[in-house]
Amino acid sequence: MIVQELRPSTSSQSGLAASANREALIQHLVEGTSSQTGQEFFRTLVRSAAMAMDVAGVWVTEYLPERKVLRSIAFWLSDHYVEDYEYAIRGTPCEQVIEKACLIHYPDRVIELFPDDPDLVKLSALLRADGTVLGHLFALDTKPLPLIADVESVFRIFAARAAAELNRIQAESAVRDSEQRFSKLFESAMDAIFELDDRFRILRANVSGATLFAIPSEALVNRSLTTLLTPHSNQKLSSLAQQLDTSVQDSAWVPGGLDAVRSDGSSFPAEGSVSRFELGGAYRYSVILRNVRRKPHICRVRLRNINHSARSSAKALPSGRLCRQCARLQPRPPRF
Repeated sequence: MIVQELRPSTSSQSGLAASANREALIQHLVEGTSSQTGQEFFRTLVRSAAMAMDVAGVWVTEYLPERKVLRSIAFWLSDHYVEDYEYAIRGTPCEQVIEKACLIHYPDRVIELFPDDPDLVKLSALLRADGTVLGHLFALDTKPLPLIADVESVFRIFAARAAAELNRIQAESAVRDSEQRFSKLFESAMDAIFELDDRFRILRANVSGATLFAIPSEALVNRSLTTLLTPHSNQKLSSLAQQLDTSVQDSAWVPGGLDAVRSDGSSFPAEGSVSRFELGGAYRYSVILRNVRRKPHICRVRLRNINHSARSSAKALPSGRLCRQCARLQPRPPRF
């Protein structure tokens, strides 16, 4: 059994035969995984690794530290894939891999050394860029497995490829999660939010922005925000953007607000803020607008809801208790 950390490593080889054998093993890796990514990459990798090292099985896992469990990403055993396999690491050779993240070799008698572990394994920890454990790659066999230089070298290469792909997948997943969270926040905001290019063309508008101007979101894209503002407000917005271009500040309130114009020609005053940021080597702006005329309406709605809640609570109280509560609210007469 071999357990190995996934850090760059080189092994010296002697003789033309050993070199040719190593190149043949590496060729298995290249041919099997060069055009694959994601789940198909891992399925191809474990099968190619088993063939390259002439072992019964190989699997690559993701480590779940809160449960101390290894969950298979792909598992090739004998002549088939094993699906949905989980492996508790306590009291197993895998526990040594995860905790120490180093190369460990058990050539035989693994069952005697770890009687609670049913597998004979060759293991390699898969690490993130910061050194924390992602999972591991291991191979198992039914015959003694000596740690010859060719096998170790190829195993390190397979492990490095597995770690790189798993890191890539997790990085992409993190980006997708971040984008989804931002999109939900963007679309659920009550204020109108616009993303603009350096010429104030609208690249993106949320639902509140479309509602505020009574224009569908798709119709706002590529439209200049200047068409939704009065000339005076356009001048004010342009002046503020120029100040941000030459200032250390990235955002600012629009002093005195802006006068916005709906699709029907009606206008309304709006509070506003402007932010400047860089994306892909180009500068962009985000503008947030709020209809000031809606404030009194919102306050009236909130007050009505508060009064309704108060009346509902009062009805739920016994009459005697309600009287005592009211009595506490009466001002006490001054003492002389």
